[in-house]
Amino acid sequence: RLDASADQMRLAARWDPHSPVIQDGLGRVLSALGRAPEAAAALGRAAELDGADAGRAFTAALAHAEAGDLSSAEKAFREAVRRDPGFVRAWYNLGVLLLQTGRSPEAREVLTHARKLAPDDPDVRAALQAVPGP
Repeated sequence: RLDASADQMRLAARWDPHSPVIQDGLGRVLSALGRAPEAAAALGRAAELDGADAGRAFTAALAHAEAGDLSSAEKAFREAVRRDPGFVRAWYNLGVLLLQTGRSPEAREVLTHARKLAPDDPDVRAALQAVPGP
């Protein structure tokens, strides 16, 4: 019944195009349906509509990454850490994305920042150790 839910969420989004909650719900339903690009668009719109919520930007970033749109994912991760400079998982994921796209010096800087925020986080520590170079 997810298809029917997606149709209803689209209808709700047409009725209230300025609701981040509706866009978020639509994005999550589309994600469950395996429609990653559509889900990323809806979750990105939710993050735009709710300009203060770092979690919405982070969710949008993950959706963009899942859809293979790494440029949009990077922008959304950067927005998440701008909104909440203490958001360790956003810093971590941004660092991993930078590492995966061959930007080791920047990845090291971002992951070092994440480690300062959460020195005992094993994921951050492992990602930082994976960065090539000195």
